[in-house]
Amino acid sequence: MVLKSIYNITLENLGFGMIANATFVNANVAYDNMKIDSQFVLNGLSDSANLVAFYDKDGLQARLAYNWRDSFLAGVGQRVLVLTQTQQMLSHTVS
Repeated sequence: MVLKSIYNITLENLGFGMIANATFVNANVAYDNMKIDSQFVLNGLSDSANLVAFYDKDGLQARLAYNWRDSFLAGVGQRVLVLTQTQQMLSHTVS
């Protein structure tokens, strides 16, 4: 099940705005290292969220963004799981 919500709020007269979205994933799939036969896995499946605040008025633009992604299965090779750790990033631009 995938639930995704996007909210976009802009205060045009003041030049401020905000964008937020999140994806929550629930898959009832497990990988068993002890099984020898092939198994179905979902690579890259994880929860994520993004939050962006911005200002755009009178020729000045500024943006601050926070991105988060939960840990996920990157792949399987010879009964070894390759996992990716939780990722977080904060970025900004001003022009």
